[in-house]
Amino acid sequence: EYQEELKYDFNIKGELRHLDTNESFVFNYYKNAHEQNHKRYQVLGHSITQYVYELLERVCMLQKVYIPTDATEDEPKSFFFMSENALTSSSNLIVLLQDSGVFRAGQWGQRPIVSKGLGRGTQIPFIKMMVCAKCDTRS
Repeated sequence: EYQEELKYDFNIKGELRHLDTNESFVFNYYKNAHEQNHKRYQVLGHSITQYVYELLERVCMLQKVYIPTDATEDEPKSFFFMSENALTSSSNLIVLLQDSGVFRAGQWGQRPIVSKGLGRGTQIPFIKMMVCAKCDTRS
């Protein structure tokens, strides 16, 4: 319901900005409507999470692995990200665990992503350093 209205994207510096005004995200968009503002923030958070997952695959070159691998369609599943040779390489292995709450793989938190940008709110700069250092990474 808010996707069309939000119109936010990350600029070249990784800062979240409104596409028309170039302003940062405003939480209290609706006057005296905390629930509506919170719902809007949740929609934005979901979009940010999907974008960070894309970056983990495209920029960090991590693979999204679903577990359990043999789960049927109606069984619960989850996933993690790992580097291409994580299971076969003898290099160092770094494990990044995902919280079961609102924190997701590759993120320190959504609030820092919204207010400070991708460089401060995501783990991507560190993952890129690890990948460049030829470490195997799991998240």
